[in-house]
Amino acid sequence: MKVQNIMLNLYNLAWKIILLFLKKSSAFKESYESRISPDYYDKVDIWIHGASVGEAFVAIEIIKRLNSEYPLKILYTATTSQGLGIMNSYCAGPGFDSSVECNTQWFPFDMPQSIEKIILKTKPGIMVILETELWPGHLYMLKKHQIKTIIINGRLSKKSYSRYLKTRFIWEKISPCKIVATSKKDAGRYEKIMDRTTRIETMPNIKFDSILLDKNEQDLRASSHLKTILPSDIPLSILASIRKEEEFHMEEIITYLFENYPDQVIAIFPKHIQRMQSLIEQLEVLKNELGFDLVIR
Repeated sequence: MKVQNIMLNLYNLAWKIILLFLKKSSAFKESYESRISPDYYDKVDIWIHGASVGEAFVAIEIIKRLNSEYPLKILYTATTSQGLGIMNSYCAGPGFDSSVECNTQWFPFDMPQSIEKIILKTKPGIMVILETELWPGHLYMLKKHQIKTIIINGRLSKKSYSRYLKTRFIWEKISPCKIVATSKKDAGRYEKIMDRTTRIETMPNIKFDSILLDKNEQDLRASSHLKTILPSDIPLSILASIRKEEEFHMEEIITYLFENYPDQVIAIFPKHIQRMQSLIEQLEVLKNELGFDLVIR
């Protein structure tokens, strides 16, 4: 426990230094104060946290299925404006359950001192973490204040697993109560990282639940518009969740596909929306070299 407290104090000190730089960064101008102060939070029944867009859709599927007998207050936090935007749109939409009060906030910086104040202010009955949003200060304070914590739709890539395994001595001390992983492989990786008391189970990936086929008027209009871009009689290749470091390989794949299978549509979806302009510029250069049509939506 003494070693754990020393590490916690050092981690807290490191964040104090980091925050000196983040405060001056234009990237955090909008969110800085809300990420360090408990004043932006109220008491809630459930706190759900997800990183960005994909996790927001998972959170929506979870909220839809709560079926509570009494009004619920939910806090949803994210680390990107896109993730918050999706949740805000859902909560303001006509289909949102009026018995649920949903507030959204930026996920706080992981400085233990700030995290503890926010947890004491919100006092969630349960903390739901989506996929692999693991922050040591956050998990430590949840454990300290005996907040039941669950990871849902848990996934661990080979690279992430290797990194977490090297620091297992940290994670096993702050393990959540339960982890619901998307596959047996992911569950096995979590078992080797977390404490033995953590219940680990598997279930289908919730992200697939958000792919619905409701044929209402709005969906039909969207489907008709989509057909003008993606004709059903032309093959479609999808390059999804492209990261910055993968963009070079993306160009290689597009070149190969266009040279060998020219009669098709190639759809590209960046992992981070802020990379869109950079991707467009790269595709413009590739377009001039290969002679394909570029449509931006």
